[in-house]
Amino acid sequence: MFEHNEIMVDLETWGRQPDGAIATIGATCFNLKDGVISEFYEIVDITNAVKHGCTIHPETMKWWLKQSKSARHELVADGIKLKAALEAFIVWYRQNKGTRIWSRNILFDIALLNDAFEKTDLQAPYKYRDVRDVYSLEDLKWPELIATGVELIRTAPVVWHNALQDAKSQTEELLIKLRYLDLLFKNEHCTCFEPAYENDPTCSVHGG
Repeated sequence: MFEHNEIMVDLETWGRQPDGAIATIGATCFNLKDGVISEFYEIVDITNAVKHGCTIHPETMKWWLKQSKSARHELVADGIKLKAALEAFIVWYRQNKGTRIWSRNILFDIALLNDAFEKTDLQAPYKYRDVRDVYSLEDLKWPELIATGVELIRTAPVVWHNALQDAKSQTEELLIKLRYLDLLFKNEHCTCFEPAYENDPTCSVHGG
């Protein structure tokens, strides 16, 4: 079910609206067998982003001023043009043969990415049907997985609000759940979820 390379993307921005200027793009390429196999990170020049019609929102600026020095450092570092950053992302995405793209909230990260692609006259490397939302999986309680003793709490990134560190942290959390789901689908004969059975010995997930 999850046999191909997947992409996790995270953005840090100067605004939460879809036209907000992108500050940094962080992403990982991963699969169930090997985990994270490739990383992507680019800092976007804010002046150039504004020239493309992206906006800076005062409330977001105030929010950034309250964040750590390490997080703010990336915002003022030298960046590249918005179109160049997006072109680099497209090349990296295709080189890694990503089949689906994940973000913590598609109404934020993917929406801003799509707006930036449109503003720079670029075609996104993914289709709308390829987009996946991490929040959807977080809504599940995962009672069977929790019963195995697996820790589902998100691993804290090295630096909060660093696009690459956040993408890596989200990937680690997602991999635990996807690997578990993959095992369930491979054990179609499993009866552990039926009231009359407990710990089906033929099930590699619940048996024993």
